Amino acid sequence: LRKDAKEEKDHSASRSTKFLEPGNAYAKHWGPKDDPNNGIVYFVQTGYRENTRTLTMTVFTAFLLSFSMIPILRNEKQIGYVVIGGTRLLCDTVGVHITVMSEGPCIDLENHINEYFAYVEETVLNKLDANQFHDKYLKPYIDIHSRKSFDKLRKISGPANLSNEIAPNVQNGDYSVLN
Repeated sequence: LRKDAKEEKDHSASRSTKFLEPGNAYAKHWGPKDDPNNGIVYFVQTGYRENTRTLTMTVFTAFLLSFSMIPILRNEKQIGYVVIGGTRLLCDTVGVHITVMSEGPCIDLENHINEYFAYVEETVLNKLDANQFHDKYLKPYIDIHSRKSFDKLRKISGPANLSNEIAPNVQNGDYSVLN
């Protein structure tokens, strides 16, 4: 191995995620200035990945956001032509992300995402009492993760690993091998 390749291999084996202390943020802006397409990966780190409680709450938070993220950011606000989000697992940490591709400036995208989080906090977390929250969000989440619902979901949605079910489409080769 070349020296630099060995160093790169050693570095990749020891990769880890930078843990941000609560309340801290990190932003990096780059890309060609004349490119009309912009994107943002807005990531909220929730804690260490090996912490079961943190991981569970992060997955539930992503579920909670899934009810309104696309309808508000993509359809209503139309901040980008692609809006996706969910749980993001890094080497050592976990969090939720909202990723947007747009023609708008990244700072505007970040502001819209900040407004969206404020909206979720105000309309979901501050306006619902415990019973309403349980009925509207917690019970459906638990139902999805119960065995009975998973079996029902699998029957109507197809196999979990679709690539295992697809036969290859081969155009060249021996007919006897293809059949």
